[in-house]
Amino acid sequence: MAADEHLGAQWFHGTRHTLKRGLVMEGGHAASNQGYGQPGEHVYYSSRRDVAKDFAEAGYGPRHNLDAPPRLYQVEPIEGHEADPDEESEFQSFRARRARVIRQVAY
Repeated sequence: MAADEHLGAQWFHGTRHTLKRGLVMEGGHAASNQGYGQPGEHVYYSSRRDVAKDFAEAGYGPRHNLDAPPRLYQVEPIEGHEADPDEESEFQSFRARRARVIRQVAY
């Protein structure tokens, strides 16, 4: 995907964490939403709400709390937007080193 092809697109990040509008998420600085909660190098998001919801439901919440409610946020990539190499293209999953929270959207 070309560097500016993502402009104007809507991207969704699913998580069980509460995020504030304007927060800049950076890879490598917070526990991962998936797996063992180790910091990942990227922030992941999708142009498909259903895919972001699936990731929210599969993810850990604060302090690995699986009972925390899943949430969905609109985000915008800031640095390093690229296709997620670990997902099939049909999931329209992407990643960036940094992404900003635009707003929480209805789940």
